[in-house]
Amino acid sequence: MLIGTSTYTGMPGTATLPGVRNNISDLINVLADPVNGGFSRDNCISLIDEPDPEVILQKLDEAAEQAQDVLLVYLAAHATPKDNVSNELAILLSGTDTTKRRWWRDALSYNDTRQVLRESRARNTIVIVDTCFAGRVLPEVLGTDLFDVGGAYTLAAVGPNGRASAKHWSRQNTAFTGVLLQFLSEGVAGPDPLLSLPRIYPLLRAELTAHEYPVPHQHQTNEIEQIAIVRNRSQVTDWTVPKEIAEGLNSLIPTVRREAVAALGALGRGVGGVARDQVRTILTGMVADDSNLVRDEVRHVLDAVENGVARPAHPVWPRVPEVDLDPRIWPERTRSRPARCWLPVGVVAWVAAALFLWWRDWIIWQAAIAGLAIGVLGWLAAFAGARLAEPAAGPTQGEEE
Repeated sequence: MLIGTSTYTGMPGTATLPGVRNNISDLINVLADPVNGGFSRDNCISLIDEPDPEVILQKLDEAAEQAQDVLLVYLAAHATPKDNVSNELAILLSGTDTTKRRWWRDALSYNDTRQVLRESRARNTIVIVDTCFAGRVLPEVLGTDLFDVGGAYTLAAVGPNGRASAKHWSRQNTAFTGVLLQFLSEGVAGPDPLLSLPRIYPLLRAELTAHEYPVPHQHQTNEIEQIAIVRNRSQVTDWTVPKEIAEGLNSLIPTVRREAVAALGALGRGVGGVARDQVRTILTGMVADDSNLVRDEVRHVLDAVENGVARPAHPVWPRVPEVDLDPRIWPERTRSRPARCWLPVGVVAWVAAALFLWWRDWIIWQAAIAGLAIGVLGWLAAFAGARLAEPAAGPTQGEEE
């Protein structure tokens, strides 16, 4: 179950977290990948921007009741301690307003969350918390055992007093989850065919530290290290392009090929090792496609695959009304142009004449009337001259016949 809050309506000044929404969708794509993921997509539940903590706890309770083997819970949002006395972490929801008294009633209490998880039937429970002060969910901070289950693992983005970074260098995810996704989707060097979070943790910690991000923390019990959540994609050698995408790449229709390239690029960001090399090879071979539309998409997708940045969705451009460019009807469309073009000439002549007559001691209203007459005559003369200079219109199709 993946829970996140990206927008905050209760506190207008609170920064939005667009990366949270991407975190959840990307994690589902990796964890529920039909070839390399360890979870079924049908069993993945996401709650984004849910304002009611009771609804979240109810959904979590249902998931905890149904889970048998592994229950994984991911939390990403703004968070803050409930008070300065206890270590209780309050996860802010979209409607939470911390300026109110008893604001925590509109937030998700991690203590309540933990109680629901302790009652789960799952043999193993994994909790990933990507919030500020995430380290306060660790058992050693809470001063109590985490779960009464066979195996439990908690991964916190920061320590008990740390501040999580909202942006990964790809600008698509939050920093912690972005690096975690990197290892889950690309795999790690070594002989391990499967990956667990404890196996990834040392690499995750080193990578975050190298980029000067906050240091993550973990806690585990029993044999949780043996619970794999994905295949090690650096070891995948039998990956093939899905049939639907392969057919689209071979289509004679450029728009179909472009969509297939975009789909292949999305796969390329979610695989590693040999599989990513195959995607890169296919895309490189399409750089010389005979369609500008496809070539442009290939260049963007290749860049996205190399840098791990999501390709923006194709914009829906407003439909431009069709314009008939038949030259035989251009004269009809431009017939009224001289009247519009020479109208300023008449206005200028009117103003100039009126000012001149007024300067010659005419009464102002007499000068205005006389100037108007002169301006009209000047406009008529200019308009007539323009019409005489206009080329004759050619015959229409009906006249030719």
